[in-house]
Amino acid sequence: MIAYRLDIKTGDLIDGKYTVIDRIGSGSYGDVYKVKDVRGNNYALKLLRLWEVSNELHDPLVAKFEQEYKTGKLSSEYLIHSLDFGVVKGNPYLLIEYCSSGDLSKLISKDLSQLPSFVHDILEGLHALHSEGKVHRYVISDGHENLD
Repeated sequence: MIAYRLDIKTGDLIDGKYTVIDRIGSGSYGDVYKVKDVRGNNYALKLLRLWEVSNELHDPLVAKFEQEYKTGKLSSEYLIHSLDFGVVKGNPYLLIEYCSSGDLSKLISKDLSQLPSFVHDILEGLHALHSEGKVHRYVISDGHENLD
């Protein structure tokens, strides 16, 4: 499959179903957008930018992305849930629940009194993942990816 370049802007319609509200983040291989469906519900849409990577990386990245989608189907109130999966011009996307509170690090920096509650919820989420044989990855400050 050939992945074509996408220049997504506010107001664009993704896959005929999701209207882009704003770009809310980006990573090494993809971008995250706040979108809304036809009923006006807000979601986050993660889109792989496959047009930017070499062809030999396509299959491993798509496999990892599909695994992320499946992991988001786990039943736990402590995990973000996957809701839809699709492909736009050769670039896969997944639709997940939108967290209106934003980045956890910003919440913690405002009020440390909630830190024990946040830590509890994070550990519950990790427990749900580990109970299903999933391992979460993280990147430490030197840029190396590690498994917890």
